[in-house]
Amino acid sequence: MTKEKFQTIKEEYINHLKHYMCEAGSLFPHITVFAEDLDVTNEKPCIVHIPIPPEYMKNDDTKDDFVNNIIPDLFVELKKKFTPVGIAWAAEAWARIGKKADNLNMDQIKKLPIKKEVVIITIETIDTSESFIYNIKRNGKQVTKDGDFIDNINLELAEESNGNLVGGRFSGLFELFKN
Repeated sequence: MTKEKFQTIKEEYINHLKHYMCEAGSLFPHITVFAEDLDVTNEKPCIVHIPIPPEYMKNDDTKDDFVNNIIPDLFVELKKKFTPVGIAWAAEAWARIGKKADNLNMDQIKKLPIKKEVVIITIETIDTSESFIYNIKRNGKQVTKDGDFIDNINLELAEESNGNLVGGRFSGLFELFKN
Protein backbone atom coordinates (compact mmCIF):
# COMPACT_ATOMS: atom_id res chain seq x y z
CA MET A 1 0.00 0.00 0.00
CA THR A 2 1.40 3.37 -0.94
CA LYS A 3 1.87 6.11 1.65
CA GLU A 4 -0.65 8.24 -0.23
CA LYS A 5 -3.27 5.48 -0.15
CA PHE A 6 -2.64 4.90 3.57
CA GLN A 7 -2.93 8.65 4.25
CA THR A 8 -6.31 8.66 2.50
CA ILE A 9 -7.53 5.63 4.47
CA LYS A 10 -6.30 7.17 7.73
CA GLU A 11 -8.15 10.43 7.04
CA GLU A 12 -11.32 8.53 6.07
CA TYR A 13 -11.07 6.46 9.26
CA ILE A 14 -10.73 9.55 11.48
CA ASN A 15 -13.60 11.32 9.70
CA HIS A 16 -15.75 8.20 9.99
CA LEU A 17 -15.06 7.92 13.73
CA LYS A 18 -15.90 11.57 14.31
CA HIS A 19 -19.12 11.24 12.31
CA TYR A 20 -20.05 8.00 14.10
CA MET A 21 -19.44 9.52 17.51
CA CYS A 22 -21.58 12.56 16.74
CA GLU A 23 -24.37 10.37 15.29
CA ALA A 24 -24.31 7.74 18.05
CA GLY A 25 -23.49 10.04 20.96
CA SER A 26 -20.64 7.82 22.14
CA LEU A 27 -17.79 5.65 20.92
CA PHE A 28 -17.03 2.07 21.84
CA PRO A 29 -13.35 1.27 22.49
CA HIS A 30 -11.83 -0.64 19.61
CA ILE A 31 -8.72 -1.49 17.65
CA THR A 32 -8.63 -1.13 13.88
CA VAL A 33 -6.15 -2.92 11.64
CA PHE A 34 -5.31 -1.39 8.25
CA ALA A 35 -3.99 -4.19 6.07
CA GLU A 36 -3.43 -5.67 2.67
CA ASP A 37 -5.13 -8.93 1.80
CA LEU A 38 -2.74 -11.85 1.30
CA ASP A 39 -5.05 -12.84 -1.56
CA VAL A 40 -3.33 -10.82 -4.27
CA THR A 41 -6.48 -10.76 -6.39
CA ASN A 42 -7.95 -8.31 -3.84
CA GLU A 43 -6.11 -5.05 -4.39
CA LYS A 44 -8.41 -3.01 -2.16
CA PRO A 45 -7.08 -2.02 1.26
CA CYS A 46 -8.67 -3.90 4.15
CA ILE A 47 -9.90 -2.47 7.42
CA VAL A 48 -10.64 -4.81 10.32
CA HIS A 49 -12.43 -3.39 13.38
CA ILE A 50 -11.93 -5.24 16.68
CA PRO A 51 -14.30 -4.02 19.40
CA ILE A 52 -12.88 -4.28 22.91
CA PRO A 53 -15.52 -5.96 25.10
CA PRO A 54 -16.55 -3.84 28.11
CA GLU A 55 -15.35 -6.46 30.58
CA TYR A 56 -11.79 -5.79 29.38
CA MET A 57 -12.09 -2.02 29.98
CA LYS A 58 -13.04 -2.22 33.68
CA ASN A 59 -9.62 -1.65 35.22
CA ASP A 60 -5.88 -1.85 34.66
CA ASP A 61 -5.76 -5.63 35.20
CA THR A 62 -8.49 -6.42 32.66
CA LYS A 63 -6.92 -4.04 30.10
CA ASP A 64 -3.54 -5.71 30.62
CA ASP A 65 -5.19 -9.11 30.21
CA PHE A 66 -6.67 -8.01 26.87
CA VAL A 67 -3.37 -6.60 25.59
CA ASN A 68 -1.20 -9.48 26.85
CA ASN A 69 -3.46 -12.48 26.27
CA ILE A 70 -6.23 -11.69 23.78
CA ILE A 71 -4.54 -9.40 21.26
CA PRO A 72 -1.60 -11.74 20.45
CA ASP A 73 -4.02 -14.56 19.57
CA LEU A 74 -6.13 -12.19 17.44
CA PHE A 75 -3.04 -10.98 15.61
CA VAL A 76 -1.90 -14.54 14.87
CA GLU A 77 -5.27 -15.22 13.22
CA LEU A 78 -5.31 -11.92 11.32
CA LYS A 79 -1.81 -12.49 9.92
CA LYS A 80 -3.09 -15.68 8.27
CA LYS A 81 -5.16 -13.48 5.92
CA PHE A 82 -3.60 -10.02 6.02
CA THR A 83 -0.34 -8.10 5.99
CA PRO A 84 -0.56 -5.29 8.55
CA VAL A 85 0.09 -1.75 7.33
CA GLY A 86 -1.14 0.17 10.37
CA ILE A 87 -3.05 -0.18 13.62
CA ALA A 88 -5.33 2.32 15.28
CA TRP A 89 -7.10 2.35 18.59
CA ALA A 90 -9.78 4.75 19.65
CA ALA A 91 -11.71 5.32 22.84
CA GLU A 92 -13.40 7.94 24.95
CA ALA A 93 -11.29 8.92 27.94
CA TRP A 94 -10.82 11.39 30.74
CA ALA A 95 -7.57 13.30 30.29
CA ARG A 96 -5.73 15.50 32.72
CA ILE A 97 -4.16 18.33 30.83
CA GLY A 98 -1.06 20.12 32.07
CA LYS A 99 2.40 21.13 30.99
CA LYS A 100 4.50 18.25 29.72
CA ALA A 101 6.67 16.76 32.41
CA ASP A 102 8.66 13.56 32.31
CA ASN A 103 8.55 10.89 35.01
CA LEU A 104 5.26 11.88 36.67
CA ASN A 105 3.83 9.25 38.98
CA MET A 106 0.08 8.58 39.20
CA ASP A 107 -0.42 10.81 42.26
CA GLN A 108 1.25 13.70 40.43
CA ILE A 109 -0.86 13.09 37.33
CA LYS A 110 -4.06 13.14 39.40
CA LYS A 111 -3.08 16.58 40.69
CA LEU A 112 -2.83 18.07 37.19
CA PRO A 113 -5.20 21.01 36.98
CA ILE A 114 -7.73 20.20 34.26
CA LYS A 115 -9.63 17.00 33.65
CA LYS A 116 -11.63 16.84 30.46
CA GLU A 117 -13.54 14.34 28.41
CA VAL A 118 -11.83 13.45 25.13
CA VAL A 119 -11.66 10.97 22.30
CA ILE A 120 -8.16 9.65 21.71
CA ILE A 121 -7.26 8.15 18.34
CA THR A 122 -3.81 6.61 17.98
CA ILE A 123 -2.47 5.37 14.65
CA GLU A 124 0.78 3.44 14.28
CA THR A 125 2.65 2.19 11.23
CA ILE A 126 6.12 0.84 10.65
CA ASP A 127 7.33 4.44 10.13
CA THR A 128 5.14 6.61 12.35
CA SER A 129 3.12 6.75 15.53
CA GLU A 130 0.69 9.59 16.11
CA SER A 131 -2.25 10.50 18.28
CA PHE A 132 -5.20 12.80 17.80
CA ILE A 133 -7.14 14.17 20.75
CA TYR A 134 -10.62 15.61 20.34
CA ASN A 135 -12.45 17.42 23.13
CA ILE A 136 -15.99 16.17 23.62
CA LYS A 137 -18.53 18.98 23.93
CA ARG A 138 -21.88 17.67 25.18
CA ASN A 139 -24.88 19.78 24.19
CA GLY A 140 -27.76 17.98 25.90
CA LYS A 141 -29.72 15.08 24.44
CA GLN A 142 -31.30 14.32 21.09
CA VAL A 143 -33.59 11.68 19.62
CA THR A 144 -32.25 9.72 16.64
CA LYS A 145 -34.28 8.73 13.59
CA ASP A 146 -34.65 5.29 15.25
CA GLY A 147 -36.09 6.86 18.39
CA ASP A 148 -33.00 6.37 20.56
CA PHE A 149 -32.20 9.07 23.14
CA ILE A 150 -28.49 9.94 22.82
CA ASP A 151 -26.04 12.66 23.79
CA ASN A 152 -25.77 15.50 21.28
CA ILE A 153 -22.03 16.08 20.94
CA ASN A 154 -19.48 18.02 18.95
CA LEU A 155 -15.81 17.12 18.65
CA GLU A 156 -13.12 19.78 18.59
CA LEU A 157 -9.47 19.05 17.93
CA ALA A 158 -7.71 19.71 21.25
CA GLU A 159 -4.86 22.21 21.48
CA GLU A 160 -2.82 19.41 22.98
CA SER A 161 -3.31 17.28 19.85
CA ASN A 162 0.06 17.81 18.23
CA GLY A 163 0.28 14.42 16.55
CA ASN A 164 2.77 13.05 19.07
CA LEU A 165 2.04 9.57 20.34
CA VAL A 166 0.04 9.37 23.54
CA GLY A 167 1.45 6.56 25.68
CA GLY A 168 -0.47 3.84 27.41
CA ARG A 169 -1.13 0.14 27.35
CA PHE A 170 -2.75 0.33 23.90
CA SER A 171 0.26 2.01 22.31
CA GLY A 172 2.91 -0.09 20.60
CA LEU A 173 0.34 -2.47 19.11
CA PHE A 174 1.80 -2.30 15.60
CA GLU A 175 5.11 -3.63 16.91
CA LEU A 176 3.20 -6.46 18.61
CA PHE A 177 1.34 -7.23 15.37
CA LYS A 178 4.52 -7.13 13.30
CA ASN A 179 6.25 -9.75 15.47
